[in-house]
Formats: sequence, structure tokens, C-alpha cells
Amino acid sequence: RFKTAMSDFLIGAGLRLSSVVSYNHLGNNDGKNLSEDKCFESKRISKSGVLDDAINGNEILYPRNDNHIDHDVIIRYIPFV
Repeated sequence: RFKTAMSDFLIGAGLRLSSVVSYNHLGNNDGKNLSEDKCFESKRISKSGVLDDAINGNEILYPRNDNHIDHDVIIRYIPFV
């Protein structure tokens, strides 16, 4: 949520983001479920899409022919978080 709010704020303020990396450390059952490849891939895809609305909504900073942003989502399972 912080990444989404902060990215939206920065883009709205006229700052073009070129790269965003987010680290998610999950424990208990959340992280354990994501240790399965199928579940992990679904979560990674959903987390990767959160910047799309902010980017697609600002054609001045992100014109259609130049709207790529390097965005990497890293999710780690930490048993005792």
C-alpha cells in the first residue's frame, strides 16, 4: 500500500519514476502458501500491476510509446515474522 500511495503521489507531483523495487517479507500462513510456485506467481503478477493505473493516467510523463518502468517485486517467506 505504501508503494502504491507513494508512487501515485510522486507521479502526480510530476516526477517520473524509472524504477521501483518492492520487498515483501511474509510470515505465518501467508508466506508459507506463497512458497508454492503457482500461488507465488499469481501474487507477483497482482503486486506488479499496482503502478499501471498511475502510469497509464499520466501521458505527459509516460507517453504511450515510452511508458515502461522497471518494476520488480520480491516476496520472501520468513517463518517467524
